Amino acid sequence: MQNANGIPAFFIVALVIGVLIAVLAVIVHRTQTQQLLERIAARFKGRVEPGDLFAGPQVRLKFQGYSALLKYVRVGKNSTHTVFTIGWPDDSFRCEIYPQDIFSGFRRLWGMQDIEIG
Repeated sequence: MQNANGIPAFFIVALVIGVLIAVLAVIVHRTQTQQLLERIAARFKGRVEPGDLFAGPQVRLKFQGYSALLKYVRVGKNSTHTVFTIGWPDDSFRCEIYPQDIFSGFRRLWGMQDIEIG
């Protein structure tokens, strides 16, 4: 069977089903993220702030007496970074956490130090 434009109905149905599956996947992912952030907020007596079109939800909380913010930031097309921001007691102290990768050696040359965790 074809529609008025000569496109087989099967392709239109397949396209609609594909779009619906993509929309459902996004809804499930956002629901899981929201539930995770709500558990974190409950554990640290924080609050979840809803996201908008450009930014996802985030958690404001107190960590060891300091105000902190936990959020996810989209980086590139297929990557998301977890960002945890906290006020440090010493303004001259800075901490950045990176996964071990090919740039690790260069970071040490710039004065960064390795800290083993986990």
